[in-house]
Amino acid sequence: MRLIRSITSLLTIALFSIALPILFVAALVGGERVGMSPDEIWLVKVAGTTLMPFGAVLWLITISNLVFRRRAGLFKQAVVFVATGFLMYLLLTSGVYSTKQLVNRKSGISAP
Repeated sequence: MRLIRSITSLLTIALFSIALPILFVAALVGGERVGMSPDEIWLVKVAGTTLMPFGAVLWLITISNLVFRRRAGLFKQAVVFVATGFLMYLLLTSGVYSTKQLVNRKSGISAP
């Protein structure tokens, strides 16, 4: 039973990490239009910032194995991880994650 629980947990984290780029872009582009609350948008942005480099490496491994029929080397994985981390840093410094962007539609007041 413990083994099944561990495998389920591992698969859930892996699938969430693979789907994270899609969730991240959806939250940035049209989070409020879709009906996400400001808290949900913030949670996806925080999860995207911390897990996006891991998701990018998982995508690299998947594409390398399925499309190119070869293993993704450790150097390529490290480059993708560092590049994605740098991209997240650029997004943070450019103000994409500013809480002033979160606007409550009902009251029209920006979040502090």
